Amino acid sequence: MRRKPIAFYIYISFLFILILTLVTLGSIIAYHNYKTANKGVISRLDVALSVAKDQMLIHETAIEHTLAGLGNCNELNSLIAGKDYHAMGELLKRADNQEPGYYLVVDENGTILCSADHPAGATWELRYLLDFFENNSAPLRTTEILSADSVNHALPSFRQSVQLNEKSDNIPALLRLVLFPIYDGTKLQGAIVGGFLINNNNTLAHDYTSAVPDTYLSVSTGDGMRICSNIDIGNFSYLEGSFQNSELYETTNAGKRWQGKILMDERSEYGIIVADPLYNIKHEVVGNIGVGAPTYLFADLGYNDLLFIVMITLFLIFIGAFVLRVLCYRITAPLHKLQKFSRSIAKDSTPPNNIFWDNWFVPIEIQELSEDLLTMSQKLIAENLILEERVQERTQYLIHTIEELEEANKCKSAFLANMSHELRTPLNSIIGFASILHDELFGELNEKQKQYIFVILDSGNHLLALIDDILHFVKLDRHVETISLKEVNVNDIIENVSMSVMPLVQSKDQKLVIDIKPEDTGLTAMWDAQKIRQLLLNMLSNAIKFTPENKEIRIQFRPANEAAYFISVIDNGIGIEDEFKKKVFHPFEQVNSSFTRNYQGVGLGLAICRELVEMHQGRIWLEDNPSGGLIVHVVLPVRPSVSGNGNLSEN
Repeated sequence: MRRKPIAFYIYISFLFILILTLVTLGSIIAYHNYKTANKGVISRLDVALSVAKDQMLIHETAIEHTLAGLGNCNELNSLIAGKDYHAMGELLKRADNQEPGYYLVVDENGTILCSADHPAGATWELRYLLDFFENNSAPLRTTEILSADSVNHALPSFRQSVQLNEKSDNIPALLRLVLFPIYDGTKLQGAIVGGFLINNNNTLAHDYTSAVPDTYLSVSTGDGMRICSNIDIGNFSYLEGSFQNSELYETTNAGKRWQGKILMDERSEYGIIVADPLYNIKHEVVGNIGVGAPTYLFADLGYNDLLFIVMITLFLIFIGAFVLRVLCYRITAPLHKLQKFSRSIAKDSTPPNNIFWDNWFVPIEIQELSEDLLTMSQKLIAENLILEERVQERTQYLIHTIEELEEANKCKSAFLANMSHELRTPLNSIIGFASILHDELFGELNEKQKQYIFVILDSGNHLLALIDDILHFVKLDRHVETISLKEVNVNDIIENVSMSVMPLVQSKDQKLVIDIKPEDTGLTAMWDAQKIRQLLLNMLSNAIKFTPENKEIRIQFRPANEAAYFISVIDNGIGIEDEFKKKVFHPFEQVNSSFTRNYQGVGLGLAICRELVEMHQGRIWLEDNPSGGLIVHVVLPVRPSVSGNGNLSEN
């Protein structure tokens, strides 16, 4: 990514702070307006709901006055007693002409005597209302539900006014009723009933909207179905037959007021609603009446207000950007000069004596920084000159030291090789003559003489093995030896080396286990067979040497993958501490001096193993055996590409 100048980051920081400030301020204002608007709208809708209830009360009062003016109780009682249905019908027609609504006359058993909405002789479903009359002429007021079955058995004109369309035949009727009792003395003879149907009552909705513009009215049954509604404002259209939000009607069914905001359509338009339950004479909830309005009708900010806010915001951004530009120039101009100064120092070894500023307005921090930079550069150049001289001196000294070390190493290798060869000649004579004496070619020996001769042979053979190790290591160290790669069977090599060390294993009553899976016995590799045998022999010899009697030694072979094999020798010996696990791979290194006395050897076994492994491009390391002892791990490539010493021949 391309790096930006400091002015860019100052601009970005200023812009971020400005935007964050404006967003935060706008959010606070919007939230405050939202809360204030919601509270204001709900308060206005509370008043609107009272207006809607008053509209219903006005209709109810008008019907009550109409019924009260039809005649006195004696006249109505005589009509019922004389079964003058014609006079009753005329009476109800006169009431309907004065205040259109729902009218009927019933006897004391609830049988309909006369009605324009129900057939005469039918039993009125709401006859239980007669049980609430006491021995007086006070009227009853209530809101009741006529079941859909009762509506379906009513006269066609009533059914049409209730049902929402031709196919809807299961719609109940919600009625606002006023009942006047008719007594014969003290006995109830019946009642004259008046009221108005709330279903599809356009008059009720129209009167309400005329009183409270820009709001809507909705009356619903207990299951939330709207039976009277004028919700048809803008994007909202929820008329009769639609259903309310379940949370709303469940709240009103519980006898509580609902007020809040509801998602009204799929375009995320919301409406604010206030609704109250409607009760019957038993104080049971039979539905609800609600008023509301879409939230966009109550926006407090108009177009001109928003335009003014946008213009003020743009003006403030412009002023802030101008001031920021001036400040950035005052800061970045000296920095650019410092940048050129530092580049000139990097290109030229001679720094200037002083820095001259064209602009008088330079921050004191930049002025001090330039002076410090100038002083530092002068000191740095002087130190560099001294350092270069010292580096040249040290380089010459190191070259001379390396040459002396290389010469000393050659002398050491030559000395070890010559001494080993010189020692082998008399040692071979000693071993040879001792063998002749041991074989009793010049006469019999007694037991003590045989013991002495055996000690001479054992010590001589041990010394000869040490000399052979030294000679072999010298060859490896001087990179004289090469490896000859050819295809070998890994299982055969392991079996052959195991047989070679078996007498030594048996002499210590140890157990040697070869751990190779049957499917791996045929695996081959391009290795130097002789050097791999020597590697395994050294590993097993070490394991046998440091493992007590009657313990187990295990040699394990596993393919690591298609390109490498694992060989591990696991013993139950004395083990090695972690700090010495890398040290023992160095020549003539042992864990401590007691190892030489107790186990003999000069510390070349693992060093030779490391050289042989590295010649095959492999790796060797030590790990602790969880059950006690040590594990020597070797990983070798199946087909080495180049030997560790660079001398490789492949047959």
